[in-house]
Amino acid sequence: EIFSISTAYEVAFTASPPNKKAFACAFNLFCIGGIPNMLSLGLYRMCDQWFHNDKGSGNIHLIRDYSEAHVANYFVVLLGIVVLGVLVNLLNPVRNWIASVERKAADASSGSVANTPKPTPTSTPRSKKLAKRNDGKETDPLLKALDHKKYMEDAKKPQIY
Repeated sequence: EIFSISTAYEVAFTASPPNKKAFACAFNLFCIGGIPNMLSLGLYRMCDQWFHNDKGSGNIHLIRDYSEAHVANYFVVLLGIVVLGVLVNLLNPVRNWIASVERKAADASSGSVANTPKPTPTSTPRSKKLAKRNDGKETDPLLKALDHKKYMEDAKKPQIY
């Protein structure tokens, strides 16, 4: 999941045109998060009777109750879904379609790494506003820390701010 989800985010962002990047990322999030969760919920509800012990209770936290339930049937259904997914992806039309999508994405982004528009700031960034006070001393915490580190390296006594 770690590799496939991060790759899907990257593909959605880099392969989409600049004016549709937000939509592509949102649609990708829906496809990798929303649709699978809805399908999983539906599948669980269809197989609900397999998660009950002999007493009819859905509380199968104890090993005895878990062994009485038929959870293994649910895992067989999940295995069948995985095998079906592999077989579908091995079909030539599906492989050819995926290859064409990859070629189109590579051609679209061949000019640059990402066709993302550059932001145009409307005001001075906060870091530049905080960098110096009127008397010229540093006010930004990072710059203060760097000055203090330099001060300590010069083997002088610590300075209290």
